[in-house]
Amino acid sequence: MAQPSKSLYFLLSFFLFLIVAAGTFIGWNEIEKRKATLHAEIKTIQTAIAENDQWMNQAQMWKQREDWITTNQPTTAGADDASLSLIEGIQKSAQENNIQITDQKILTTQTTPNFFSTSVKVKVVTDMKSLINWLYLLQTPASFTLIDSFSLKTDAQSSNLACELTIVRWYSPKFKKP
Repeated sequence: MAQPSKSLYFLLSFFLFLIVAAGTFIGWNEIEKRKATLHAEIKTIQTAIAENDQWMNQAQMWKQREDWITTNQPTTAGADDASLSLIEGIQKSAQENNIQITDQKILTTQTTPNFFSTSVKVKVVTDMKSLINWLYLLQTPASFTLIDSFSLKTDAQSSNLACELTIVRWYSPKFKKP
């Protein structure tokens, strides 16, 4: 048997070097990809931990808010009672603030696990000062009432404002027994 030549050893060594270099390159790329994925996962976990810490720091405040809502959220005997109560309250406060109601319409009710709401669309005519005062009084936190939509125009017949608004009141989801 003939002895392999030096050039054959050289080629064999070069081929083995290429295989090891390619394997190292492929392995290194795979390690870098995994490293980048792990860094992204670590950043996501760190962000979640920071968010959770923030929620935990605010837990007492949110508990106080929940207790306040449970204590102060108005109750009603049902949808009809809620709508009637809302309209009567709007009419009374409008009268007390020199607001003339030109049209009113009961809209839809909504029920969720956290609240029951009813809404009324109202058209009123009044001066700016009375309107602002009335809107402020309607939307106090303890009243659980808000203005859902609002449209304001000047009344063509006088210097008053014509306002069309949707007023919503939230009630406790637990109906009281009549």
